[in-house]
Amino acid sequence: MRTNEKILISGCGIAGLTLAFWLAKHGFSPEIVEKRPDLSDEGYMIDFYGPGFDVAERMGIIEHLHQKHYPVPRLDFIDPQGKVEASFEVERFRKLLGYRHFNFMRGDLEAVLYEHTYRSVPIRFGTVVTGIHPVRDEVVAGFSDGSKGSYGLVIGADGFHSGVRDLVWGERGGFERFLGFFAAGGIIDNFLGRDGVFLARQEPGKQAAVYSIRGGKLAAFFVFKAQKQGRLTRLDQQAVLEKEFGGMGWEIPRVLDEMSNSPRFYYDVVSQI
Repeated sequence: MRTNEKILISGCGIAGLTLAFWLAKHGFSPEIVEKRPDLSDEGYMIDFYGPGFDVAERMGIIEHLHQKHYPVPRLDFIDPQGKVEASFEVERFRKLLGYRHFNFMRGDLEAVLYEHTYRSVPIRFGTVVTGIHPVRDEVVAGFSDGSKGSYGLVIGADGFHSGVRDLVWGERGGFERFLGFFAAGGIIDNFLGRDGVFLARQEPGKQAAVYSIRGGKLAAFFVFKAQKQGRLTRLDQQAVLEKEFGGMGWEIPRVLDEMSNSPRFYYDVVSQI
């Protein structure tokens, strides 16, 4: 009996797109479903180097990633008045790596992977897996649009809050190891009026950072140590950030105020699965 070469991937993120790219290269027929309506979420800035750079070279996408690179000269750590206390020279770090290193937003990497995948891999946005039913040597998957499909394999590449993992093992599977921190972020207008900046404020157990990105915007990122919280509303999350960071000085209060109205807002635990 011929093996079903159709493979379903839940999640159109970095993992799902990369996996689909290579499965298609090796003769399989991957399909992707993604709960988001599109890939407009930019996420946060990442340092891209090491094994990821090696894989991107093998995929032939290095030049496209280079076009997304942000030339950040240094990371400045500032005091409550905005005075630079210390700096990390990013270009020196890149030189040590033989310039096999890029700075770009997580969404930039997603976008490049999508451009190199969507022509050969069917991708359905606004769709989630609602049922997984093994039948002999195949898996029948049900979807939120009411359709069904048979696959040789179903892969959950849908991240920290994986719906596939919950369907297979249950929501209380005990897979999360809370690491004692929360992270938050958002995209706001660049009220600093400067490009190429990456500024950070640090205090024991917490850090706030802002950096300029394209389109006249600033990306803000916060991480802080805290006890595990229950489900919070957006207003509750904003109140927690105000409590943790409102007294850090510089322009942090304005960043928090601007971020309260940002449609691109992120808040979650820092955990290991």
